[in-house]
Amino acid sequence: MTHNGWQYTTYYDAQRRLAVARRKWSDGVREILRFEDYTYENDDNHNVTVIGICHDDGTIHLAFDHHTDDLHYRISVPGVVYNPGRFEWNASLFGPTHSDLIAGQPISRVTYPRFVGGPNDKLYLIWRNGVHFDGRIWMSEYSRGVWEAPWQITSSEGSYDYEGVVSQRRNAYTNGYAFDRRTGRMHLSWIWREGDELKTTQHDLMYAVSPDQGRSWHNTQGDCISDATTLISLDSPTMVWEIDGRRRGMKNQHSMYVDDKGRPHIVLYHVQDGEPDLDPDLSQWTGLSSPKDEQRSRYYHFYRDLDGTWHRREIPIPVSTIGAKWRHRSRVILDRNNTAYMVFNLDGDLGIARATDATDYRDWQLATRHADDGGPYDGEPRVDVALLESEEKLSVYIQEEASSDNEATPLHLVTFEID
Repeated sequence: MTHNGWQYTTYYDAQRRLAVARRKWSDGVREILRFEDYTYENDDNHNVTVIGICHDDGTIHLAFDHHTDDLHYRISVPGVVYNPGRFEWNASLFGPTHSDLIAGQPISRVTYPRFVGGPNDKLYLIWRNGVHFDGRIWMSEYSRGVWEAPWQITSSEGSYDYEGVVSQRRNAYTNGYAFDRRTGRMHLSWIWREGDELKTTQHDLMYAVSPDQGRSWHNTQGDCISDATTLISLDSPTMVWEIDGRRRGMKNQHSMYVDDKGRPHIVLYHVQDGEPDLDPDLSQWTGLSSPKDEQRSRYYHFYRDLDGTWHRREIPIPVSTIGAKWRHRSRVILDRNNTAYMVFNLDGDLGIARATDATDYRDWQLATRHADDGGPYDGEPRVDVALLESEEKLSVYIQEEASSDNEATPLHLVTFEID
Protein backbone atom coordinates (compact mmCIF):
# COMPACT_ATOMS: atom_id res chain seq x y z
CA MET A 1 0.00 0.00 0.00
CA THR A 2 1.05 3.58 -0.67
CA HIS A 3 1.04 6.46 1.82
CA ASN A 4 2.56 9.93 1.51
CA GLY A 5 4.41 9.06 -1.71
CA TRP A 6 5.96 5.83 -0.42
CA GLN A 7 4.85 2.27 -1.19
CA TYR A 8 5.10 -0.53 1.41
CA THR A 9 5.07 -4.25 0.61
CA THR A 10 5.19 -7.21 2.99
CA TYR A 11 6.10 -10.84 2.30
CA TYR A 12 8.28 -13.76 3.47
CA ASP A 13 11.74 -13.75 1.90
CA ALA A 14 13.66 -16.72 0.47
CA GLN A 15 14.95 -17.56 3.94
CA ARG A 16 11.36 -17.48 5.26
CA ARG A 17 11.92 -14.31 7.25
CA LEU A 18 9.14 -11.77 7.67
CA ALA A 19 10.09 -8.81 5.48
CA VAL A 20 8.78 -5.34 4.62
CA ALA A 21 10.00 -3.30 1.63
CA ARG A 22 9.46 0.38 0.97
CA ARG A 23 10.18 2.63 -1.99
CA LYS A 24 9.74 6.32 -2.67
CA TRP A 25 7.77 6.69 -5.87
CA SER A 26 9.81 9.67 -7.07
CA ASP A 27 13.11 7.73 -7.15
CA GLY A 28 11.98 4.07 -7.12
CA VAL A 29 14.79 2.94 -4.81
CA ARG A 30 13.63 -0.05 -2.76
CA GLU A 31 14.74 -0.63 0.82
CA ILE A 32 14.05 -3.90 2.64
CA LEU A 33 13.94 -4.71 6.34
CA ARG A 34 13.95 -8.31 7.49
CA PHE A 35 13.00 -9.56 10.93
CA GLU A 36 15.69 -11.98 12.07
CA ASP A 37 13.59 -12.99 15.08
CA TYR A 38 10.67 -14.52 13.12
CA THR A 39 10.86 -17.37 10.60
CA TYR A 40 7.86 -18.76 8.75
CA GLU A 41 7.85 -22.52 9.40
CA ASN A 42 4.71 -23.68 7.59
CA ASP A 43 3.85 -24.70 4.02
CA ASP A 44 0.30 -23.38 4.13
CA ASN A 45 -0.87 -20.60 1.83
CA HIS A 46 -3.39 -19.41 4.42
CA ASN A 47 -0.51 -18.07 6.53
CA VAL A 48 0.07 -14.81 4.65
CA THR A 49 1.47 -11.58 6.05
CA VAL A 50 -0.70 -8.43 5.84
CA ILE A 51 0.05 -4.76 6.43
CA GLY A 52 -1.91 -1.74 7.65
CA ILE A 53 -1.15 1.94 8.11
CA CYS A 54 -2.83 4.13 10.71
CA HIS A 55 -2.99 7.68 9.41
CA ASP A 56 -3.68 9.38 12.73
CA ASP A 57 -0.39 8.37 14.41
CA GLY A 58 1.74 7.24 11.45
CA THR A 59 2.23 3.64 12.61
CA ILE A 60 2.70 0.54 10.42
CA HIS A 61 0.98 -2.66 11.56
CA LEU A 62 1.76 -6.26 10.59
CA ALA A 63 -0.19 -9.49 11.14
CA PHE A 64 1.31 -12.74 9.87
CA ASP A 65 1.38 -16.55 9.93
CA HIS A 66 -2.16 -17.55 10.89
CA HIS A 67 -4.30 -20.59 10.21
CA THR A 68 -6.28 -21.01 13.42
CA ASP A 69 -3.25 -19.81 15.41
CA ASP A 70 -2.56 -17.37 18.19
CA LEU A 71 -2.30 -13.80 16.94
CA HIS A 72 1.11 -12.75 15.54
CA TYR A 73 1.16 -8.95 15.52
CA ARG A 74 3.76 -6.21 15.63
CA ILE A 75 3.63 -2.43 15.33
CA SER A 76 6.11 0.28 14.36
CA VAL A 77 7.02 3.42 16.25
CA PRO A 78 4.63 6.33 15.67
CA GLY A 79 5.22 8.77 12.83
CA VAL A 80 7.28 6.46 10.63
CA VAL A 81 5.06 7.07 7.57
CA TYR A 82 4.84 10.85 8.05
CA ASN A 83 8.47 11.58 7.14
CA PRO A 84 9.90 8.24 5.99
CA GLY A 85 13.22 9.70 4.87
CA ARG A 86 14.03 10.64 8.47
CA PHE A 87 13.84 7.01 9.63
CA GLU A 88 16.51 4.44 8.84
CA TRP A 89 14.60 1.46 7.46
CA ASN A 90 15.42 -1.46 9.77
CA ALA A 91 13.70 -3.88 12.13
CA SER A 92 14.37 -1.70 15.18
CA LEU A 93 11.47 0.50 14.06
CA PHE A 94 9.10 -2.29 15.13
CA GLY A 95 8.33 -3.80 18.48
CA PRO A 96 8.31 -7.54 19.26
CA THR A 97 5.68 -10.01 18.11
CA HIS A 98 2.56 -9.95 20.30
CA SER A 99 -0.33 -12.38 20.70
CA ASP A 100 -2.59 -9.61 21.99
CA LEU A 101 -3.88 -6.19 21.00
CA ILE A 102 -4.60 -5.25 24.61
CA ALA A 103 -1.89 -6.30 27.06
CA GLY A 104 -2.78 -9.49 28.91
CA GLN A 105 -5.69 -10.40 26.61
CA PRO A 106 -4.28 -12.89 24.06
CA ILE A 107 -6.25 -13.62 20.90
CA SER A 108 -6.37 -17.21 19.64
CA ARG A 109 -7.68 -19.23 16.65
CA VAL A 110 -6.94 -16.45 14.15
CA THR A 111 -7.23 -16.85 10.36
CA TYR A 112 -7.48 -14.30 7.52
CA PRO A 113 -6.59 -11.11 9.44
CA ARG A 114 -7.06 -7.91 7.43
CA PHE A 115 -6.29 -4.31 8.21
CA VAL A 116 -8.77 -1.74 6.89
CA GLY A 117 -8.35 2.03 7.08
CA GLY A 118 -11.51 3.77 8.22
CA PRO A 119 -12.99 7.20 8.91
CA ASN A 120 -11.22 9.72 11.13
CA ASP A 121 -7.92 8.08 10.08
CA LYS A 122 -8.47 5.07 12.36
CA LEU A 123 -7.39 1.50 11.58
CA TYR A 124 -9.39 -1.71 11.95
CA LEU A 125 -8.22 -5.31 12.28
CA ILE A 126 -10.76 -7.95 11.25
CA TRP A 127 -10.25 -11.71 11.47
CA ARG A 128 -11.92 -15.10 11.66
CA ASN A 129 -12.06 -16.90 14.99
CA GLY A 130 -12.52 -20.66 14.51
CA VAL A 131 -12.39 -22.97 11.51
CA HIS A 132 -13.86 -23.11 8.01
CA PHE A 133 -17.02 -24.94 9.11
CA ASP A 134 -17.44 -23.18 12.47
CA GLY A 135 -16.07 -19.63 12.37
CA ARG A 136 -16.97 -16.15 13.56
CA ILE A 137 -15.85 -12.70 12.39
CA TRP A 138 -14.30 -10.43 15.01
CA MET A 139 -12.86 -6.93 14.77
CA SER A 140 -11.15 -4.19 16.76
CA GLU A 141 -10.43 -0.47 16.27
CA TYR A 142 -7.04 1.22 16.72
CA SER A 143 -6.37 4.92 17.24
CA ARG A 144 -3.33 6.73 18.66
CA GLY A 145 -1.69 3.79 20.38
CA VAL A 146 -4.82 2.15 21.76
CA TRP A 147 -6.77 -0.89 20.56
CA GLU A 148 -10.41 -1.13 21.56
CA ALA A 149 -11.65 -4.36 23.12
CA PRO A 150 -12.50 -6.71 20.20
CA TRP A 151 -16.12 -7.46 19.40
CA GLN A 152 -17.86 -10.25 17.50
CA ILE A 153 -19.83 -9.59 14.29
CA THR A 154 -21.14 -12.95 13.05
CA SER A 155 -22.45 -16.14 14.60
CA SER A 156 -21.80 -19.65 13.27
CA GLU A 157 -25.07 -21.03 14.66
CA GLY A 158 -28.31 -21.87 12.88
CA SER A 159 -29.94 -24.69 10.95
CA TYR A 160 -29.51 -24.93 7.16
CA ASP A 161 -31.40 -27.62 5.26
CA TYR A 162 -30.29 -28.54 1.75
CA GLU A 163 -32.50 -31.22 0.22
CA GLY A 164 -32.94 -32.93 3.57
CA VAL A 165 -29.31 -32.71 4.69
CA VAL A 166 -28.88 -30.32 7.61
CA SER A 167 -25.95 -28.25 8.86
CA GLN A 168 -25.98 -26.65 12.31
CA ARG A 169 -22.79 -24.59 11.95
CA ARG A 170 -20.90 -22.60 9.33
CA ASN A 171 -18.54 -19.72 8.57
CA ALA A 172 -19.03 -16.42 6.76
CA TYR A 173 -16.37 -16.29 4.04
CA THR A 174 -16.08 -12.61 3.29
CA ASN A 175 -15.53 -10.81 0.01
CA GLY A 176 -13.88 -8.06 1.99
CA TYR A 177 -14.67 -4.97 4.00
CA ALA A 178 -14.79 -1.46 2.58
CA PHE A 179 -15.59 2.02 3.85
CA ASP A 180 -17.55 4.66 1.98
CA ARG A 181 -15.10 7.57 2.06
CA ARG A 182 -17.91 10.14 1.96
CA THR A 183 -20.13 8.86 4.75
CA GLY A 184 -17.83 6.57 6.79
CA ARG A 185 -20.27 3.70 6.48
CA MET A 186 -18.67 0.25 6.51
CA HIS A 187 -19.77 -2.38 3.98
CA LEU A 188 -19.47 -6.16 4.39
CA SER A 189 -20.15 -8.95 1.89
CA TRP A 190 -19.87 -12.71 2.33
CA ILE A 191 -21.09 -16.17 1.39
CA TRP A 192 -21.96 -18.91 3.84
CA ARG A 193 -19.88 -22.09 3.94
CA GLU A 194 -21.60 -24.94 5.75
CA GLY A 195 -20.19 -27.65 7.98
CA ASP A 196 -21.44 -30.94 9.43
CA GLU A 197 -22.93 -33.29 6.83
CA LEU A 198 -23.04 -30.63 4.13
CA LYS A 199 -19.25 -30.75 3.69
CA THR A 200 -18.21 -27.22 2.77
CA THR A 201 -21.40 -26.44 0.81
CA GLN A 202 -21.31 -22.75 -0.13
CA HIS A 203 -24.37 -20.67 -0.90
CA ASP A 204 -25.78 -17.21 -1.56
CA LEU A 205 -24.36 -13.70 -1.68
CA MET A 206 -24.94 -11.80 1.55
CA TYR A 207 -24.50 -8.11 2.39
CA ALA A 208 -24.70 -5.74 5.35
CA VAL A 209 -23.70 -2.15 6.06
CA SER A 210 -22.70 -0.47 9.32
CA PRO A 211 -23.30 3.21 10.18
CA ASP A 212 -20.98 3.08 13.21
CA GLN A 213 -17.80 1.31 12.09
CA GLY A 214 -18.93 -2.25 12.77
CA ARG A 215 -20.82 -1.87 16.05
CA SER A 216 -24.26 -2.35 14.48
CA TRP A 217 -25.32 -3.64 11.07
CA HIS A 218 -28.21 -3.06 8.67
CA ASN A 219 -29.36 -5.11 5.70
CA THR A 220 -29.84 -3.77 2.18
CA GLN A 221 -33.42 -2.70 3.05
CA GLY A 222 -32.12 -0.57 5.94
CA ASP A 223 -33.37 -2.81 8.76
CA CYS A 224 -31.09 -3.17 11.80
CA ILE A 225 -30.04 -6.82 11.98
CA SER A 226 -27.20 -6.68 14.51
CA ASP A 227 -26.27 -4.55 17.50
CA ALA A 228 -24.59 -4.90 20.90
CA THR A 229 -26.88 -7.81 21.82
CA THR A 230 -27.51 -9.52 18.45
CA LEU A 231 -25.04 -11.06 15.99
CA ILE A 232 -25.39 -11.48 12.23
CA SER A 233 -26.43 -15.09 11.68
CA LEU A 234 -27.81 -17.46 9.08
CA ASP A 235 -31.30 -16.31 10.07
CA SER A 236 -30.53 -12.62 9.52
CA PRO A 237 -32.23 -11.29 6.34
CA THR A 238 -29.02 -10.41 4.49
CA MET A 239 -29.20 -12.35 1.21
CA VAL A 240 -29.01 -10.15 -1.90
CA TRP A 241 -28.52 -12.87 -4.54
CA GLU A 242 -29.45 -16.54 -4.29
CA ILE A 243 -26.68 -18.83 -5.56
CA ASP A 244 -26.69 -22.61 -5.29
CA GLY A 245 -22.98 -23.01 -4.69
CA ARG A 246 -23.03 -26.79 -4.80
CA ARG A 247 -24.45 -26.93 -8.29
CA ARG A 248 -22.76 -23.78 -9.61
CA GLY A 249 -19.24 -24.21 -8.22
CA MET A 250 -19.07 -20.83 -6.50
CA LYS A 251 -15.68 -19.62 -5.23
CA ASN A 252 -15.40 -17.83 -1.89
CA GLN A 253 -13.35 -14.84 -0.72
CA HIS A 254 -13.15 -12.59 -3.74
CA SER A 255 -13.31 -8.82 -3.17
CA MET A 256 -15.49 -5.77 -2.70
CA TYR A 257 -15.04 -2.03 -3.23
CA VAL A 258 -17.27 0.99 -2.55
CA ASP A 259 -17.20 3.61 -5.30
CA ASP A 260 -17.38 7.41 -5.09
CA LYS A 261 -21.17 7.30 -5.22
CA GLY A 262 -21.35 4.96 -2.22
CA ARG A 263 -22.26 1.86 -4.25
CA PRO A 264 -20.73 -1.50 -3.19
CA HIS A 265 -19.25 -3.63 -6.00
CA ILE A 266 -18.49 -7.35 -5.64
CA VAL A 267 -16.95 -9.83 -8.08
CA LEU A 268 -16.99 -13.62 -7.69
CA TYR A 269 -17.08 -16.58 -10.04
CA HIS A 270 -19.23 -19.64 -10.63
CA VAL A 271 -20.31 -21.87 -13.51
CA GLN A 272 -21.53 -19.75 -16.44
CA ASP A 273 -25.25 -19.22 -16.92
CA GLY A 274 -26.58 -21.81 -19.34
CA GLU A 275 -23.90 -24.38 -18.53
CA PRO A 276 -25.02 -27.66 -16.89
CA ASP A 277 -24.90 -27.95 -13.11
CA LEU A 278 -22.10 -29.70 -11.28
CA ASP A 279 -22.93 -32.98 -9.56
CA PRO A 280 -24.45 -32.04 -6.17
CA ASP A 281 -24.03 -35.59 -4.80
CA LEU A 282 -22.12 -35.20 -1.53
CA SER A 283 -20.66 -38.69 -1.88
CA GLN A 284 -18.61 -37.39 -4.83
CA TRP A 285 -17.00 -34.62 -2.80
CA THR A 286 -13.55 -35.24 -1.35
CA GLY A 287 -11.24 -33.22 0.89
CA LEU A 288 -12.04 -29.76 2.22
CA SER A 289 -12.81 -28.03 -1.08
CA SER A 290 -16.10 -28.14 -2.94
CA PRO A 291 -15.99 -28.95 -6.69
CA LYS A 292 -15.29 -26.17 -9.20
CA ASP A 293 -15.07 -26.04 -12.97
CA GLU A 294 -13.00 -22.99 -13.91
CA GLN A 295 -13.14 -23.75 -17.64
CA ARG A 296 -16.94 -23.52 -17.62
CA SER A 297 -17.07 -20.62 -15.16
CA ARG A 298 -17.25 -16.86 -15.57
CA TYR A 299 -16.72 -13.94 -13.20
CA TYR A 300 -19.87 -12.06 -12.19
CA HIS A 301 -20.03 -8.43 -11.14
CA PHE A 302 -22.68 -7.53 -8.55
CA TYR A 303 -23.39 -3.96 -7.51
CA ARG A 304 -26.03 -2.11 -5.53
CA ASP A 305 -27.48 0.98 -7.18
CA LEU A 306 -28.37 4.18 -5.33
CA ASP A 307 -32.04 3.18 -5.16
CA GLY A 308 -31.10 -0.08 -3.40
CA THR A 309 -31.46 -2.35 -6.45
CA TRP A 310 -28.84 -5.07 -6.91
CA HIS A 311 -27.57 -5.81 -10.42
CA ARG A 312 -25.50 -8.69 -11.82
CA ARG A 313 -23.30 -8.51 -14.92
CA GLU A 314 -21.45 -11.42 -16.50
CA ILE A 315 -17.82 -10.67 -17.37
CA PRO A 316 -17.34 -12.42 -20.73
CA ILE A 317 -13.85 -13.78 -20.04
CA PRO A 318 -13.17 -17.43 -19.15
CA VAL A 319 -11.95 -17.85 -15.59
CA SER A 320 -9.42 -20.31 -17.01
CA THR A 321 -8.81 -22.08 -20.30
CA ILE A 322 -6.59 -24.72 -18.70
CA GLY A 323 -8.47 -25.64 -15.54
CA ALA A 324 -7.43 -25.11 -11.93
CA LYS A 325 -3.65 -24.76 -12.19
CA TRP A 326 -3.68 -21.23 -10.78
CA ARG A 327 -5.91 -19.78 -8.12
CA HIS A 328 -8.50 -17.43 -9.59
CA ARG A 329 -9.73 -15.07 -6.91
CA SER A 330 -9.98 -11.60 -8.39
CA ARG A 331 -9.79 -8.02 -7.10
CA VAL A 332 -12.33 -5.35 -8.04
CA ILE A 333 -11.61 -1.63 -7.70
CA LEU A 334 -13.01 1.57 -9.22
CA ASP A 335 -11.34 4.83 -10.22
CA ARG A 336 -12.56 8.42 -9.78
CA ASN A 337 -14.79 8.12 -12.84
CA ASN A 338 -16.32 4.98 -11.33
CA THR A 339 -14.82 2.83 -14.06
CA ALA A 340 -14.57 -0.70 -12.64
CA TYR A 341 -11.42 -2.81 -12.96
CA MET A 342 -11.13 -6.52 -12.24
CA VAL A 343 -7.56 -7.69 -11.65
CA PHE A 344 -7.00 -11.45 -11.89
CA ASN A 345 -4.65 -14.28 -12.79
CA LEU A 346 -5.41 -15.23 -16.39
CA ASP A 347 -3.75 -18.61 -16.95
CA GLY A 348 -0.45 -17.29 -15.59
CA ASP A 349 -0.68 -13.80 -17.08
CA LEU A 350 -1.86 -10.70 -15.23
CA GLY A 351 -5.33 -9.89 -16.56
CA ILE A 352 -7.18 -6.59 -16.13
CA ALA A 353 -10.77 -6.27 -17.31
CA ARG A 354 -12.71 -2.99 -17.37
CA ALA A 355 -16.30 -1.71 -17.50
CA THR A 356 -17.81 1.77 -17.34
CA ASP A 357 -20.46 3.43 -15.23
CA ALA A 358 -22.00 5.07 -18.32
CA THR A 359 -23.13 1.67 -19.65
CA ASP A 360 -24.30 0.40 -16.25
CA TYR A 361 -21.29 -1.92 -16.41
CA ARG A 362 -22.59 -3.84 -19.43
CA ASP A 363 -19.36 -3.32 -21.42
CA TRP A 364 -16.92 -5.56 -19.56
CA GLN A 365 -13.93 -6.45 -21.70
CA LEU A 366 -10.28 -7.40 -21.28
CA ALA A 367 -8.22 -4.19 -21.08
CA THR A 368 -4.79 -5.82 -20.91
CA ARG A 369 -3.15 -9.20 -20.59
CA HIS A 370 0.28 -8.58 -19.17
CA ALA A 371 3.14 -11.11 -19.22
CA ASP A 372 6.71 -9.91 -18.78
CA ASP A 373 9.94 -11.89 -18.52
CA GLY A 374 8.98 -12.97 -15.01
CA GLY A 375 5.88 -14.92 -15.98
CA PRO A 376 4.02 -17.10 -15.68
CA TYR A 377 2.55 -15.76 -12.46
CA ASP A 378 1.08 -17.83 -9.66
CA GLY A 379 -1.46 -17.08 -6.96
CA GLU A 380 -3.82 -14.18 -6.51
CA PRO A 381 -2.85 -10.57 -7.35
CA ARG A 382 -3.07 -7.81 -4.76
CA VAL A 383 -3.88 -4.19 -5.62
CA ASP A 384 -2.52 -1.01 -4.00
CA VAL A 385 -5.92 0.55 -3.29
CA ALA A 386 -4.52 3.74 -1.75
CA LEU A 387 -2.38 4.44 -4.82
CA LEU A 388 -5.32 4.22 -7.22
CA GLU A 389 -7.38 6.48 -4.99
CA SER A 390 -4.65 9.12 -4.70
CA GLU A 391 -2.66 8.94 -7.96
CA GLU A 392 -4.82 7.14 -10.55
CA LYS A 393 -2.19 4.40 -10.87
CA LEU A 394 -3.06 0.72 -10.75
CA SER A 395 -0.20 -1.09 -8.98
CA VAL A 396 -0.47 -4.88 -8.75
CA TYR A 397 1.62 -7.27 -6.62
CA ILE A 398 1.95 -10.83 -7.93
CA GLN A 399 4.44 -13.69 -7.61
CA GLU A 400 6.18 -15.83 -10.20
CA GLU A 401 5.12 -19.45 -10.50
CA ALA A 402 7.51 -21.93 -8.87
CA SER A 403 8.88 -24.89 -10.80
CA SER A 404 9.01 -27.08 -7.68
CA ASP A 405 7.56 -27.20 -4.18
CA ASN A 406 8.98 -24.68 -1.69
CA GLU A 407 11.00 -22.85 -4.34
CA ALA A 408 11.46 -19.15 -3.59
CA THR A 409 10.39 -17.04 -6.57
CA PRO A 410 10.45 -13.29 -7.22
CA LEU A 411 7.59 -10.98 -6.38
CA HIS A 412 6.62 -8.40 -8.99
CA LEU A 413 4.97 -5.00 -8.71
CA VAL A 414 3.43 -4.08 -12.06
CA THR A 415 2.07 -0.53 -12.27
CA PHE A 416 -0.25 0.89 -14.94
CA GLU A 417 -1.31 4.46 -15.61
CA ILE A 418 -5.10 4.84 -15.87
CA ASP A 419 -6.03 5.99 -19.39
